[in-house]
Amino acid sequence: MKDKNNFTLEDFKKSVDKMIATSDSSYSGDTSFKRVSDLLTYSKEEAEQIIANGQPEELKDLSVSFFYSSGFYRRFILYYATFLKYTPVIIPHMSGNQKSITDTKYSKRYYESLEFFNKLNFEKLCQNFTLKVMVEGAYYGILRDYGADGVGIQDLPFDYCRTRFKTPDGIDIVELNLQYFDNIRDKTQRDQCLATFPPDVKKAYNAYKNRNESKWYMLEPGVGIHFCLYEERPFMLNVIPAIIDFDEYRELEKDKDKQELKKILVQEMPITSDGELVFDPEEVQEMHRGVVGMLKKNKDIDVLTSFGDVSLEDMQDARSVITNNLEKIEKTIYSEAGVSKQVFSADGNLSLEKSIQNDMALMMYLAGSYSIWLSYILNQHFGDNKINFTAKILPVSYYNNDEYISKTLDMAQYGYSFLVPSVALGLNQSEITDIKRLEIELLKLDVELIPLQSSHTQSDGGQTNKDEESATGEKPNNEKDQDKKSDRTLENEQSKDGGGN
Repeated sequence: MKDKNNFTLEDFKKSVDKMIATSDSSYSGDTSFKRVSDLLTYSKEEAEQIIANGQPEELKDLSVSFFYSSGFYRRFILYYATFLKYTPVIIPHMSGNQKSITDTKYSKRYYESLEFFNKLNFEKLCQNFTLKVMVEGAYYGILRDYGADGVGIQDLPFDYCRTRFKTPDGIDIVELNLQYFDNIRDKTQRDQCLATFPPDVKKAYNAYKNRNESKWYMLEPGVGIHFCLYEERPFMLNVIPAIIDFDEYRELEKDKDKQELKKILVQEMPITSDGELVFDPEEVQEMHRGVVGMLKKNKDIDVLTSFGDVSLEDMQDARSVITNNLEKIEKTIYSEAGVSKQVFSADGNLSLEKSIQNDMALMMYLAGSYSIWLSYILNQHFGDNKINFTAKILPVSYYNNDEYISKTLDMAQYGYSFLVPSVALGLNQSEITDIKRLEIELLKLDVELIPLQSSHTQSDGGQTNKDEESATGEKPNNEKDQDKKSDRTLENEQSKDGGGN
């Protein structure tokens, strides 16, 4: 094995072909990340116009801008992106009764499918898919299979992809607009970019440039990846106008706060009963200048000199209106988002549970698309006419995790799946067997740590009593158990004994 400390520049150059660009702008300039300062700003009218009639690219740009600039919008998106734990159970199906999963050939395929899955880093992968779906309206990518080195997912630019067809299995066919590579003006960088794509994409681009063939290249099913939530449209767009209103009212409230800090010193010049001035205007001017000079270091006090009564209207009513409007708009934001405010700022739990259940139903629709895609990939690599695989994502979130595990453990006591509660705990199917082998074969924990007697550790037919007798040399004291029985139970037992005589 090569020593990592001796990894040379030449080794790095050789490994470039296996690298995956992390952004569609990786080759478009000096930086591969768009800065927040470069994002567009929108008025409420502009945002409403785009939401109503905008093109997909405009909708995406609007959503991306608010994802980076609005705390409300960002939290909503991240809430949904990380809502599920994305824990699948991989289930092999044998066709017909003549074959068994215990056959070496098929058990090997099962374990190979688990190894393939383990290299996907599936939870993080699905969170990335969901984040792109929520922000941009859809996710496009390419599956890169490096054999023994594992697999990787390469993101594709939303603006240069489309899907129009599906396979009978429900997999979307992705088409890539080869004009995307024309945006990279430097030929060296363009060649580097093409080298990170599958060879057939580079071949299609050369055919497009040299032989004037179609600019749209259709990727193989499973290789091209596409996900969206019902339609290619950012999910939270309708929240944006309310967010703009909220920001504007918050600025008004700031201005009102500043105004309340300000004080006005009013000095009223006396006037005689005949309406004559007591002081000459020149004297009044000097008095005014003197007071201003004394208070010039206090920025929060202004001076007003007047010959008549001066009044200032109370601004408290205006402040109350602004505060009430802020509260109303905040409620509107959560209402438009379809998310309970209690999730982010809890002060009660009346509707929180139902809201989370609705969110679960929404995200399981998207998780169903991930299940179909993963099942398709597993069958492409390891399935045949005798064995095929289904990947079932469990309805487990970080909100219902404990409840789900408890229910599935109860079902396991009646003979249902032992895998499901283990997977819900965060272990994948390979890790479940690996950790048990570690505990039993290497650490001998089944000998060192004897579990308490329960329905899981006891066997039928009085075996526990026999074990107790063999361990102590004495019969178990059933009289104590008899004493614990209720009078009603004893009466029933006696009646049965009497009836049998």
